[in-house]
Amino acid sequence: MEQALSEAWEFVSWEDPTADHILIIAGCETACVDTGPFENRTVHWVNSPASSESAIDHLTNIDPGSR
Repeated sequence: MEQALSEAWEFVSWEDPTADHILIIAGCETACVDTGPFENRTVHWVNSPASSESAIDHLTNIDPGSR
């Protein structure tokens, strides 16, 4: 994913205060990850190979000005 998005996105730690989008890659969509630390940030979920392709397409098409 990082390679596929490297021209459009910079990957940093979720703890980075400048990170306004969070990409969560987990085996499930809700119970696996505590999203509390991500309040006021846009969260993108990947929980399967199919959803990773969808996420790449979606993230590639987000306007850089809205990040």
